[in-house]
Amino acid sequence: MMPPKHPHFLPHIKNPYWIIIFSFLLWVFLFRDFLSAKLALVHDAVSYYEQIKFFLDNVSRGVFPLWNPTWESGAPNDFFLRRIGAYNPFYGFILILQGMGLNYTLAYLAFLGAYYFLGIFGFYKLAHLIFRDTKSAFLAYLLLLFSSLGTNLFDSYLHLIFVPMIWFFFFLVDFSRNPQKHSFLGLIFCFMLLMTTYIPFYFATIFLSFVFCFIIIFFQDFLTICRRNLSFLNHNKIFAGFCLAALLLSALPSITFFHESSRGEFTLPFRADASSSQNALEVNINKITEWSIGEEVYFSYLLSNLPDMHFKVLYIPLFAYLIFSLGAMSRINKKLLLFFIWSLLVFLITTPQLPIYSYLYTHVFFFKYFRNSHFFLWLILLPLLILFVTELFRSILTHRPTTKKENILTMAFLLAVHFIGFLLTIFTKTASLTSFLTICFSFIFFILIFNGRLISKEISTLIFLLGLVFLPATEVYYHLSLNSPSYAGPSTYDRPFTDFSYTHSPDHTQKIYFGTKWYHLANSRLDYTIFGKYLSHKFILYDRTENISDKNLSFKEVEQAFAEQRNVAFVSSSGEDGADSRDVPKEALVIEKDAPEFRLLSYNMNSIKVKTNFPSRKFLVYNDSFDSRWQAFVNRQPVPVERANIAFKGLWIPPGENVVYFHFGTSGAYLMNYVLLALFYFLLISLLFLWITFSLRKS
Repeated sequence: MMPPKHPHFLPHIKNPYWIIIFSFLLWVFLFRDFLSAKLALVHDAVSYYEQIKFFLDNVSRGVFPLWNPTWESGAPNDFFLRRIGAYNPFYGFILILQGMGLNYTLAYLAFLGAYYFLGIFGFYKLAHLIFRDTKSAFLAYLLLLFSSLGTNLFDSYLHLIFVPMIWFFFFLVDFSRNPQKHSFLGLIFCFMLLMTTYIPFYFATIFLSFVFCFIIIFFQDFLTICRRNLSFLNHNKIFAGFCLAALLLSALPSITFFHESSRGEFTLPFRADASSSQNALEVNINKITEWSIGEEVYFSYLLSNLPDMHFKVLYIPLFAYLIFSLGAMSRINKKLLLFFIWSLLVFLITTPQLPIYSYLYTHVFFFKYFRNSHFFLWLILLPLLILFVTELFRSILTHRPTTKKENILTMAFLLAVHFIGFLLTIFTKTASLTSFLTICFSFIFFILIFNGRLISKEISTLIFLLGLVFLPATEVYYHLSLNSPSYAGPSTYDRPFTDFSYTHSPDHTQKIYFGTKWYHLANSRLDYTIFGKYLSHKFILYDRTENISDKNLSFKEVEQAFAEQRNVAFVSSSGEDGADSRDVPKEALVIEKDAPEFRLLSYNMNSIKVKTNFPSRKFLVYNDSFDSRWQAFVNRQPVPVERANIAFKGLWIPPGENVVYFHFGTSGAYLMNYVLLALFYFLLISLLFLWITFSLRKS
């Protein structure tokens, strides 16, 4: 028997996922030099690459790193753990790839690509829920995929906020329409990720502005959704209670961190420059206004010439502009109104140059924590613009001229828009072969749409859309690759860092980004060379101490003592000076390696244990920054940790054989972090199980 003939094979393929994956593979091809480490990560992406490696290397060894001894002579690691979202279970993908033999650099870059796809695929799913049309959802997916949002992977960290935020809104819309356990759990899981990553107030601003706009435009729908959701919660009390308990538990690290930031033990000089705030995380309003959404857009305009393509340049595929111009044929509806008003509201409340921002900065506490207000352009304004354009496209697809006159007017308008686009491409310095081809193919595409040739051929339409969006992107990202720096070799944490070293080369910087309060003070007031030489030794032992007052601190005296390696430690306490009547050496004892009288027993990021054996008592200074959460034990007995030599840890050790143990943090802090890490993995597995079970039951 002959197989049935299908002369038009592609239109019979109903599953669009194969072309979604194929589109992403094309994106991978465009960014192959970045993803293969031929081109370098730049700007903030480098710091996140390093801090994620620092975290994963330690966790894989069974150590949850609450302290980082390698950062500015030691600093609490909470700041970086909050920035990277340490509980994100998708970091496990990096460890899996490393376990398969991939080095960290390639494993991390593979994670970036996969995580970006997860976010963009979530955007497709969200668009499909909103428009209920595969062609429109696929267009939204393509426009965002090939926009310059993806370039932020290699110079920023926005994906860590963007991906869970997109999936949050997907689960929110899905749950609002049809409350199910998997969508509610997905909602909670994404909310937890957002609360524990970077500054959660970016998402809070976006979400609250959405709720405000949605209530105004869809008030009756909002009431219906509330009744439906309350009914679900009433029928699933135990499940909902567990989810809400997990949500509250995930808020503890952020609450603790914001409490610590108000204690003044760490500082971010660049954020709080000239600020009188007692909270280290608050940003001086002058810092916020240095670069905002307006500057980001203007910067993109200045570099609109293709050969000038760089990171941070906003690129939206040319086809989106053509659709926007053709949108005059569309009628205003509530969706368009929601996208427009929401975008306008976000722009108004996040632009520091506008009067309303000063009011919000003064009266809404979390506006003081935004430094990068231009992030809102990438996190929400760009996706909203694409959704707005996609709704116009969906409306255009339904346009059908019914008379000869309407057909002529439609064709004339279509020709005029594309001809004007052709001229603007020339006069705005963006002329290129791919741009001209895109305009020509766009004209052909809409003619076929209006004539009804493509409207019933879904896969053919998807392939046409892919070509229209992908074609100009090839040239844009070709120039970006040409203008990007090559890989310059291993970064800080690519080199061994988990082993202890008694000595190291002075590599401190005079202007720190983040560090302890007292280290910043010493680093900024002491001679750079003298202080650097002092820092090159981790352990120094003294025979006497001298109490100093923080109010009348003589930096010159401390500096001179450091330069002469004088046998006296300066202790910031109210106790008696630790004078010794014996004849003692003029110089302090510097430990450079293991010896019978001083030997390292164990070391990790959070603790260190040494064994000492001196004939007389000594004051031990550990040149790792002081923080009040450090604890010390001598022969298992707790002893006070003094702040010594302005910024470091010190304690008295008795004569004879002793075991000295320094440890950072409490058992409760470590327990909370391990429980949360396990909880996030458990919730992700539970979410996948519930979703797959629901899908199988539904099918």
